[in-house]
Amino acid sequence: MTLQTEGRSPFAMTYYNLVKRFGSSEFIYGTLLLIYVFKERALALHYTLIISAMMFFLSFLKMVIRFPRPYQYSIDIIPITCSGQYGCPSGTTLRSTTVLVSLFLDFVQAKSHKLRVGEYLIFLSITGVSVISVMASRVYLAAHSIN
Repeated sequence: MTLQTEGRSPFAMTYYNLVKRFGSSEFIYGTLLLIYVFKERALALHYTLIISAMMFFLSFLKMVIRFPRPYQYSIDIIPITCSGQYGCPSGTTLRSTTVLVSLFLDFVQAKSHKLRVGEYLIFLSITGVSVISVMASRVYLAAHSIN
């Protein structure tokens, strides 16, 4: 048995450990707190509803699908950090996608008529790369499998 860090690029490990934080509770509730403090109350309540609905559906889908994590069916896989819950769907990916896409839609798409095409494409690319990076991090860090 080998730890999943062996043979992995230190840069990739650092990068994927960093981007997985987009799905962390600290990022989600920190973003929500910033919206409560600096934006309108209606937008803050909107995000509270989005996050609550996402968490409900995440819990519901995990109970229905019940797909195990890689380390739960193979003793050769030792996860770097991982919860004991079922692995599918990925909570980190679902949380980060929900928040990042919501932020993009509220703060970029809503003002797209004021942005130049290049600026819009940069924001769209950053959002897309962030979401895909979080997805890839879950497999790279051995928290999930592709199948």
